[in-house]
Amino acid sequence: YGPLDAEQRGATIAFNLVDGMNGLFAISGFAAALCLSWLAASLGNPPLMIASALVAAAILGFFVLNFPFGLVFAGDAGAYTIGFVLAWLGILLVLQEPEVSPWAVQLLFFWPMTDMFVALWRRRTVRSAMLPDRLHMHQLVLRRLEARFSGRMRRRMLNPLTTLVLTPF
Repeated sequence: YGPLDAEQRGATIAFNLVDGMNGLFAISGFAAALCLSWLAASLGNPPLMIASALVAAAILGFFVLNFPFGLVFAGDAGAYTIGFVLAWLGILLVLQEPEVSPWAVQLLFFWPMTDMFVALWRRRTVRSAMLPDRLHMHQLVLRRLEARFSGRMRRRMLNPLTTLVLTPF
């Protein structure tokens, strides 16, 4: 495996890990796809621009039904697929356009990758990295919001509020 294979696997897993709050996975994926499309367009790469724009449009359609109340969910199949496709679009952009830094593409996946690395770092001594837990960043923010608004706001409203709090990242 080379560094590009590692990026693809990491992004694929990372998008699945942020699929815990309504809209968080979709906002992260939409932003990455839109930026990839913009980069491809500005570098004169129409096929990559169109492919990225189509992925962004598909994610936006999902977002409409997922946020704020989670009428549909991506699940493992959807999150892994979108992570995989976005990672390969990023890899193709780096391979086809030498002036694009691989680090710039990595930054497009900042939030999902950060959440994944924090989870791996946290699990390194406590337990196996492969076991699930409820200590992802979005779950910690949700708990903080629950503590702050205890009794005043139902979890149905705190879930989308968590997404809005994390959107700038």
